[in-house]
Amino acid sequence: MLNFVHVLLAVCTVNTACAFSMEGSVALLQLRNKSTLAIGTSRLDNCDLETWRRFVDGEFASGPDAFGDSFIDSMMSAWDWLQNKGDGLLSIEEVIQMQALACPVDCPIRNVEGHGYGHPLPDCTNGMTAESADGMMKGVLEDVIDIQRNEDGSVNSLSIKYYMNRGWVMNKMENIIKNYTESLKDQTPLHALANFMRSWAWLHPFTNCNGRTRALLLQHELKRLGLACGAFMYNNNGRVYLTTTDEFEEMLQEGIDVADIGSWNDERRQLHQKAFPLDPHFDTRGCKEAYDQKLQSLGLPQDQ
Repeated sequence: MLNFVHVLLAVCTVNTACAFSMEGSVALLQLRNKSTLAIGTSRLDNCDLETWRRFVDGEFASGPDAFGDSFIDSMMSAWDWLQNKGDGLLSIEEVIQMQALACPVDCPIRNVEGHGYGHPLPDCTNGMTAESADGMMKGVLEDVIDIQRNEDGSVNSLSIKYYMNRGWVMNKMENIIKNYTESLKDQTPLHALANFMRSWAWLHPFTNCNGRTRALLLQHELKRLGLACGAFMYNNNGRVYLTTTDEFEEMLQEGIDVADIGSWNDERRQLHQKAFPLDPHFDTRGCKEAYDQKLQSLGLPQDQ
């Protein structure tokens, strides 16, 4: 059965900008030391990865059908299309085409409609500290986050924007890609990629299948940049929202290392939980109820 922590990590949102504990850092290093491909060797010499593991969260990696047959079928279709696009950075038009393949129903770019209502983010960020808010917003493209402030100017809560027209969304996608391209000139590739993924997540440009699109972009960019054959992420959607770029970069590295090893198992899941503990701030009644409602609306299998 899914417990509250599973829901927090699986449903599409949150963690906080928490620093590593010493125990967590050691746990992550233990995981990295088990990698079969050492840092500094070419990760692209042998890209024989089980493709479905790129898209099914390591937390639920019981098999390719963990999220249902339609999920993996559409993702594989989009991945096959992506392999024929070459090694260049995708254009916005290509991202839109890829999203259409990955999404089993028509889920176009958001256009004014309030997609996002029922999202747990406002409930879980309500009353967050200024330090956490600043850490989570740093590196994300300016104004893609809906920031609710108190009378004194402090952050009350954070959320994805509810009302956006298509032209605005297209402009922000262009800006995110441009900012990412510029960042690659003076940042490490993995750090720039972490910012890229976080900005794209907060923009939430489509009415659905945003997580799928971002997962495909991530796998494409890892190969394009020569960083890795791919990454098997513990959770593709949850931690990307309310974490810092530095911490998410560590999660990307963890996903790369697990892909090098071959798969997630119980030991590696425990190491992940030690390295990236859930902030107690989110273990509140309002946050839990919001996640319970989101879980029911998604219809995730209760026995996973």
